[in-house]
Amino acid sequence: MYLEDEQEAQLHKEIYAALVRSAIGTRITEAELARQLRVSTVYITNILDPFDRRLPGPEVAEQIVQAIRADPEIRETILYHMALASERRLRAHDGLRKEITERSASELMKDLRHMANAGEHQAKARYYAVREASSALIRFSDPRLDALTVVELYSLLQHYESILNRHADALYHAKAARYIMLGLDRADYHRDAAKFDRLFVNTIRIEAVSYHNLGLFREDLKCCRGAGDQPEMKRQKEYWIPRLNLDGMNALIGIPRFTIQDIAALADQGKEFLKERDPTVSLLLDRGVADAYLRHGTPRKAIPRLPAQPSDLNRVPGVGALDRTMILKTGARLQYSLGDREAGEAFLRAALKINLDSGFEHQTSEILSEFGAAAARILAEYGSGEFANEQLKV
Repeated sequence: MYLEDEQEAQLHKEIYAALVRSAIGTRITEAELARQLRVSTVYITNILDPFDRRLPGPEVAEQIVQAIRADPEIRETILYHMALASERRLRAHDGLRKEITERSASELMKDLRHMANAGEHQAKARYYAVREASSALIRFSDPRLDALTVVELYSLLQHYESILNRHADALYHAKAARYIMLGLDRADYHRDAAKFDRLFVNTIRIEAVSYHNLGLFREDLKCCRGAGDQPEMKRQKEYWIPRLNLDGMNALIGIPRFTIQDIAALADQGKEFLKERDPTVSLLLDRGVADAYLRHGTPRKAIPRLPAQPSDLNRVPGVGALDRTMILKTGARLQYSLGDREAGEAFLRAALKINLDSGFEHQTSEILSEFGAAAARILAEYGSGEFANEQLKV
């Protein structure tokens, strides 16, 4: 299956990149290695980046292992994983082309969803595999044959590109999904009317999320308000109003001179429509109000809105990893604001552990930007000090 081959290729690249970096140690820089191989430093950086898709050809691979002067056994192991990374990626590409001709896009979408939700183990590798598969399906498919499936693919791409900190690509695919939906007539989808409505509103929502991740909060808010005016939203208002209010709250908090009253009103209305059917959304609405209090400099008012300790989240069923880390991040912010460094670090540690296990680069970068040395120290304990140092330099 394509995704299995793509993930295996990714894992082989992670292994050879780690082995090369370990063999290089402090003896030679990437720039010096590039000069020896007569290639650019950027090229060396890319082929040693575990999550860059570029791979060295056989000749360059041999030159690399000769230049780093590693032990013969290490050299053979590096070449072995380099070769397997290339072979599995080629097999994955060919396999996907074959699967697209033999299976429907909806069947392949089921595989993508299953792969994306397969748990936290090697999550980042899976995210890249799903992202590449989605991109390939769009390239190889005819959008006119199954427009709603193509919109789902663009939406899936937006989601994983956001997780992987590729916000420009995420915005592009959110807008692409939106433009497709605007070109469709709901009357042509009477059998899939509910799906059509869901995707129509969701394409606006993912565009808002993409703007938010780029720090464009006014554009984010404009999308949220525009979604609220859509008849498609009103047909499923019990589902959408809490979620659109949550998005609107997050946008308002990023805009200067927002009022607590506006934030609280959105949260209260969202909970009214929610009627306790989704405890995760209820928690996130509370977290939005808590964030507003924290930004207004009244942290004690935020206390009732957040869990008292990280383990309290375990009592709420169905809270996903991304939502959990966002709530924990606000919990850390609250505890540090109250002057309790120990409690703040407990929340921070729990959030970073989830981020690392799940491959949430964007969330990790945001935490580093806000909490600085405290977050970097925890990441170093978890073996991600190099990532922390790179992010803090930016």
